[in-house]
Amino acid sequence: MKNASVLLILMSFFVFAGCRTTPPPAKRPPPKLGARPPIGLPPSSQTIDDEPDIPPPVVPPAQPEETFRPPPPQVARKVAVILGPGGSKSFAHVGVLKALQQQRIPIEKVVGLEWGALMGGLFAIKGTTHDVEWKLYKMEQQNLLQPKGFFSRKGEENSLSVMDGFFNDVFGREEISKAKLPFACPSRSINGGVIAWQKSGPFKDAVKRCLSFPPVFKAQGTFIAGASQATEAVEMLIKEGYNVIILVNVLGSAMPVAQDALRDNLNYVILWQEIKRSIYETSRLNIDTINVDTSSVPMTNFAAKKDLISAGEAAGTKSAAALITKYGF
Repeated sequence: MKNASVLLILMSFFVFAGCRTTPPPAKRPPPKLGARPPIGLPPSSQTIDDEPDIPPPVVPPAQPEETFRPPPPQVARKVAVILGPGGSKSFAHVGVLKALQQQRIPIEKVVGLEWGALMGGLFAIKGTTHDVEWKLYKMEQQNLLQPKGFFSRKGEENSLSVMDGFFNDVFGREEISKAKLPFACPSRSINGGVIAWQKSGPFKDAVKRCLSFPPVFKAQGTFIAGASQATEAVEMLIKEGYNVIILVNVLGSAMPVAQDALRDNLNYVILWQEIKRSIYETSRLNIDTINVDTSSVPMTNFAAKKDLISAGEAAGTKSAAALITKYGF
């Protein structure tokens, strides 16, 4: 009987122990708003944040810097040069053309504005700067560049007829259609303002129409130089298929007209300021520009021919290196 009591007590103890439940695990504090779930919890226990995690931006692998690739060999390069205006400063064009030729950059057409028309016309006949320099030397022989010559006059517009002897010597009966290089220059009608491109006929007549411009020359008949037609020149060349267009700007950073002209004729100063602006606007087009610093030389100082040619050659040599790299000449 005693043993039965002990057995009953033991059975009651095990039954009571089996009825107890396992205590729940300790509660973790809820995650803060926007925080990541605690590391180590099973997926079913992770809390979804109110603000989902934003994956870091994908950074593409570093690429090598782009280098200029010249046009493929099968694309022909047609090179045209626009020689800008500037009176005596235009002598610098000769130096630029000389540098481009020395670096074997092929010039296939020349457009000249104002005095750039004279330099461009002389160059187009045979396509060599040696011929241009020799013909400009005849200008000195005729006493036009000397201190007592025609170009030493100040404060007045002169008749272009004084250049007749020079034009006869350097152009003779040369026709634009028979020149070594195609040539064009713009002139403007003083009556209706219409631009006429001189592309044919005698060089002498075409250059006269494109050269006359204050403060050096009076109008040639009803024509005056199209000194501000640089943008129109670019448009014309693009239509003709030229894909390398080089604008040569010889006006420099200073006032093109001497300061004493402010007293003599304010209109000249305003006129040339607008021409400078038009050249600047054209240089912002998708073309190449060679700037020659002629700031120390007034546009009526024709005696500075040698210094201006040297300045043009220096600027042309520097720019030619960049053109060779860009186009692979």
